[in-house]
Amino acid sequence: MKGNATKESKLIIKEAEKNADRIINEALSKSRRISMDVEELKKQAKVFRTRLRMLVQAQLEMLGTDDWEELFDTEMGEELELIENE
Repeated sequence: MKGNATKESKLIIKEAEKNADRIINEALSKSRRISMDVEELKKQAKVFRTRLRMLVQAQLEMLGTDDWEELFDTEMGEELELIENE
């Protein structure tokens, strides 16, 4: 009986060690995947930031053109003509 109990305990220990190894390997695999996902998200964030910066800069450049002044001057001139003709 004692021999059977010893054999059974050794089998239980081996099975527990196999399960522990499997759990550790799965955790390492998940950790690697998550790390790769994080790196990919960082790259995407950098691309987004660059594109957003370029868009904002382009919009600011548009605001800085003289076209706006011509538009305002034209509108003001038309409004003055309307007032004068009344």
